[in-house]
Amino acid sequence: MSELSNGLIKHKYNLAFSVQLNEVELELYAFRIRHCPSRGGLGAYRHFRNAANLLWPKLSWNPWLERAIRSLCENQWVVWAGCGASGKTFAAGLFSMVYFLASPLHTSILLTSTTAKMIRKRAWPVVQELFRTCKGGYPAHMVDSKTTLQAIRGDDKHAIFAIPVLDGSTSKAVANIQGIRSPRTMVVVDEATDTPEAAFEACSNLQKGTKEFKFLAIGNPHSPFDQHGRCAEPEDGWGSVSIEDEEWKTRRGVLIRFDGMKSPNVLEGKTIYPYLINQSQIDQAIKYDGMDSPAFWKYTRGMWAPDGVCKTVLSESLVQKYRALEPASFVKTSIPVAGLDPAFNGGDRCMLQLARYGDFENGKMGVLLGDSKEIKINANDPEPVHFQIAKEVSRICKEAKVQPQHLAVDATGE
Repeated sequence: MSELSNGLIKHKYNLAFSVQLNEVELELYAFRIRHCPSRGGLGAYRHFRNAANLLWPKLSWNPWLERAIRSLCENQWVVWAGCGASGKTFAAGLFSMVYFLASPLHTSILLTSTTAKMIRKRAWPVVQELFRTCKGGYPAHMVDSKTTLQAIRGDDKHAIFAIPVLDGSTSKAVANIQGIRSPRTMVVVDEATDTPEAAFEACSNLQKGTKEFKFLAIGNPHSPFDQHGRCAEPEDGWGSVSIEDEEWKTRRGVLIRFDGMKSPNVLEGKTIYPYLINQSQIDQAIKYDGMDSPAFWKYTRGMWAPDGVCKTVLSESLVQKYRALEPASFVKTSIPVAGLDPAFNGGDRCMLQLARYGDFENGKMGVLLGDSKEIKINANDPEPVHFQIAKEVSRICKEAKVQPQHLAVDATGE
């Protein structure tokens, strides 16, 4: 290092600063700005790897971990799908810890899982272990009772938060999620196949108002129609990919798939990485589950099962054949209608679904769903809850030109 004529201190990678950075700080900075080779850098992935190796010298890399980290370095919206024991949760935790450390006072990271119990079993232990084993100490404050890693003690905004989305009411989980946002925000949805739609939407909506945003959905493939499957849908439709594809473009970003039959241990012909699925485990799955079972597709191949393997009311091919996911057009006339779920039983949100009812091209009458509107309740409003709901529903229906006789209400629980 040497001092330049302008008083700045010259560093590696064609960088200069007013103060001298140590090796870790330099790699983290280069990672954060995605310092590319054309400007003297190594690219985001290489700088990430250098920083991670300095922070955790005993870190064990493998081809799947490399693919996972590279996908996050190079993309904003990422979906990971794969077999069990593929290292997905560890990779997400590792990236989160380095991403956070690159600019802790400007970063919020949200790690979600289904329940508090699952958080304690999956994402949080990774954070704890990396925090404990970081060379020189990880410069942050851990509040284990709140599953939170704060940038500085008492900072409840700039932190890594682990939040359950199925404990208690969905609305409470959504409220907790909506309160987390910083200039740099990252969301990791673990067990995405079982994450409620409302929580999923709240997570993806955190992008608004940020300067930098990353979203990762993780799961063992179950259905093309759950939240994980919808995020993973190929840009050209499910018919454009096969069991041999390990990566494809989605409508928003990219999917990375980890196929147990192509595990690094299997390709090497021996178990090099004991924490990844191996040939012996695959043989057991074939013996006890069968290669055509839903469990084998989900937990060993890490792929959405073809039609007929999983029992569903409507198969994917049936949905595609009759264009169930495409917008329908009315032939002559249609009338605006709506359906209200007041959520009197609690636990869910009060929702109003707008739609149109009319005659389709096939000569049958049908409903075309429109916008879904959440009816928010103000606890400080002196008006009773029923009156608040009625007032807001009336306003929305008038705007949508829905007549009172064309509004259906679920009275269950009332």
